[in-house]
Amino acid sequence: IDYRSSGMWQVKSTYAAILLSQLMIVGQAMHVKWLPLGDSITWGCGNGVLPHVEPGGCERDAGSYRIPVAQALEQWNITVTTVGSLTAGPASSPLDWQHHEGHPGWTIEQVLAISPQWLATAPTVITMHLGTNDCGFYLGRGHNTTAEAVANSANSLATLLKAVATALPQAQVFVASILRMPTTVGAGLPCGDFVVGFNAAIPRLLAGAGANFHYVPLYENTTNVCGDAKTEYSIGDGVHPNAFGHLRVGAVFAQTIATTLCPTHRPDVSC
Repeated sequence: IDYRSSGMWQVKSTYAAILLSQLMIVGQAMHVKWLPLGDSITWGCGNGVLPHVEPGGCERDAGSYRIPVAQALEQWNITVTTVGSLTAGPASSPLDWQHHEGHPGWTIEQVLAISPQWLATAPTVITMHLGTNDCGFYLGRGHNTTAEAVANSANSLATLLKAVATALPQAQVFVASILRMPTTVGAGLPCGDFVVGFNAAIPRLLAGAGANFHYVPLYENTTNVCGDAKTEYSIGDGVHPNAFGHLRVGAVFAQTIATTLCPTHRPDVSC
């Protein structure tokens, strides 16, 4: 039988062409160069593998929300290489996922002060969870009201966003509302109110920053991760998530990034 002259040959040829085209699509992924910008929460302090070996609880094997985000994005067919001057992550995770700029104890101003360093890494995606330490920095001085502390922190964030927009106009920037803090911290600092006020300012700042600046509704989707609920999803201080809390944080980051960068995603098909 001459299959070449039959309909069967044409059907097989058409099927083979379709299959080949699908195989070519699978494996084509968007690639991002991701800079995780933040403080001890971005580092993942308090979440290293026991027994803890580094002082202060900021272990080199802590992955925070960063590792779950990278894994989720790759499953969305967005491959990830991280950048930053710091390295932390579980030994089981790729080194390409472990770089970051999560500086324990740092305020927005301090992160801004080293911006030439991290802007030089030329990321295509930047995530920010910044402002948690500003509460203690401003209110701890004793001469700032909560409203003044919020205004100072919002101004710092506005300056940082402008620096990113100027240096990296093509980068996609994802700025999160910060996680809850206990109603009072330390010597009665009203950090719970500070968080609410600061988070309210973020969408306004992003609206003026440009179309490639995106809001990550973290506070809104992580009830009980931190704040006055200190035991279920926090390491016990109501400020730093535990491993389960970081999974919830990572889910919000990953979903926002993935649906923004690849809104037409279908399983096993490139963006």
